[in-house]
Amino acid sequence: MSTVALFRISPFDTGVGDDAEQLRSLEEEAKPYSTQDRLEALRQLLRLITETDLGLATYRAAVYANDLIQRLPSWAPNPEVSIDPDGEISLEWDSGRRCVFSVSVGPNGSLSFAGLFGEAIRHGVQTFSGEIPTVLLRGIERTIKGQPARY
Repeated sequence: MSTVALFRISPFDTGVGDDAEQLRSLEEEAKPYSTQDRLEALRQLLRLITETDLGLATYRAAVYANDLIQRLPSWAPNPEVSIDPDGEISLEWDSGRRCVFSVSVGPNGSLSFAGLFGEAIRHGVQTFSGEIPTVLLRGIERTIKGQPARY
């Protein structure tokens, strides 16, 4: 399978309401990450896929992770990409100072997330259905800003 067939670049923005507007304004204020930056995370995922003997479940998780990475807003830095022992794909943002946010992407589109923001801990499970859940975007935002969580 070629890289082009697996990874396509497509912007996605169909959010409505105050939260969507707030995220759009953050995107405009922040230094946007370029398509080239995003391709680095996708290449990292592709290397994991090609260098690891994957089962079908992990391959399916990788397809969801690929889609999620492509849909990250331009203000979000690339995550570190790895494969969890259970075969899920892990995406992690770490800014030190007890400020880390991790998302495990499952083969059915489940997004198990956990964040440590100073003394606050936030975790849960969401379903990826084409839009990145707001709680994940807020977790990424809090991590890169090094601020306590406010959900």
